[in-house]
Amino acid sequence: MTKFGKTIRKMRIDRDLSLESMARGIKISPSYLSSIEMGKRAIPRCLLKRIENLKIFNTKELKEIKSSINDSIAKFSFRPKNDYQRNLMVILTKSFNDLTATQVEAICKIMEEPSDTTTLTNKKTFLTLAEAKKGYYYEFEEGVYKYAKDCKWTLIENGEVLIDGADWVHWEASRSYLYCNDDEYTLIENGKVLIDNVDNVQRYEPGLYICKKDGKWTLIEHGKVLFDNVDDVLWYKPGFYRYVIDDKMFQVKDGITAEIY
Repeated sequence: MTKFGKTIRKMRIDRDLSLESMARGIKISPSYLSSIEMGKRAIPRCLLKRIENLKIFNTKELKEIKSSINDSIAKFSFRPKNDYQRNLMVILTKSFNDLTATQVEAICKIMEEPSDTTTLTNKKTFLTLAEAKKGYYYEFEEGVYKYAKDCKWTLIENGEVLIDGADWVHWEASRSYLYCNDDEYTLIENGKVLIDNVDNVQRYEPGLYICKKDGKWTLIEHGKVLFDNVDDVLWYKPGFYRYVIDDKMFQVKDGITAEIY
């Protein structure tokens, strides 16, 4: 865990602020915030500003948070994947402080050259894969990438921009993505919007979701709405559900719906 992770986690716990609540306040996913706290993900440049906008930390605490961020981002982790990368790391470690300005410039030019000729294009975006990797970049699976620019995320699927300008993007399963914009959630499966602009989404298992909008719940099973506009949902196993409407409980089992009390 980085110094920032220890600092922000302690301050959060001292205020009885859950991971989910703080993540919602700074407009990132809980899993992303947890990864940042644990030092598994880079700290976004916009994070400090979003923490300041919460207006729950005093000036002294904000200075401590800023200092912990600076200390944390100054650390780098190298995990060579093969002998070529391992040898390069050893050479750079030994000679780094002795590199001339000309040598540094030459190395930078080499690193800036696209290592992959794949180009991600559509009307909104023109970005080489090598350029995307310079920023906050993450590969979900072959052909599926997301990258951040100005704290907004773009997701590319097989060369096409599928999601653009999102506060955060989460990969649910192959060709299934959940993203958030201004505290509203949208779920895309197989290139189609399955759930749009809802207040909350929960995934029980692949293909099975419940979502909340204006205080009412909807259950979606493999792309089909099983029931909607209910007050509460209880899930037991695939094909077996209970839901509440106006204090009445209904049961759905093997496709048959019945009022139980």
